[in-house]
Amino acid sequence: MTQRQRSKRGAVVAIALLLIIVVLVMVVLLDRDSAKQDRAAAYAASSTTGFTSPYDLTELPTDIDLDTIREAAFLSISLPSETGELTSYGVSADVPAAQDLIDALMSAQELDADNVHSLGASSGSSPESSNNGAVAPSLVFVLPTRETVTFAVDLQQGLATRGSKAWRPDRDLKTLVDAATVRPR
Repeated sequence: MTQRQRSKRGAVVAIALLLIIVVLVMVVLLDRDSAKQDRAAAYAASSTTGFTSPYDLTELPTDIDLDTIREAAFLSISLPSETGELTSYGVSADVPAAQDLIDALMSAQELDADNVHSLGASSGSSPESSNNGAVAPSLVFVLPTRETVTFAVDLQQGLATRGSKAWRPDRDLKTLVDAATVRPR
């Protein structure tokens, strides 16, 4: 082989290597872009962001011990106004009226299922809508662990319901709720 042929062959090999390198770089870049798009699509499709927020709350199961509400940091009391609009009150559990409400519910007698149904009380633990379509009042006890214990309340009958269970405090529930939601002077 002559010097010229070797030189030609070297140039061909160099060009071939350069083409292979260019193709590999393109494949890597395209794959990286595709992976980025896949991650973006997966992120958009997921229901969680991977970040926790101080506003993320978890409702505890309905069969928890009622004494759990003693640990509440605050109460969220939702009441419909005369026009049917929902008004929400945040009340520190340290406020005496909130403590009275907690004590009354903790000492309340649980009604048996037959009594609950005969009273026509709506069972549930969320302020969805009551039987007549109006927004039902609710009490939400928020624990320091960002867990909640929610009761639907029937202020006329003095009942607090959670799941299929209902309680009737010895004290007037409407009076207790009114005291907890009154504006401080």
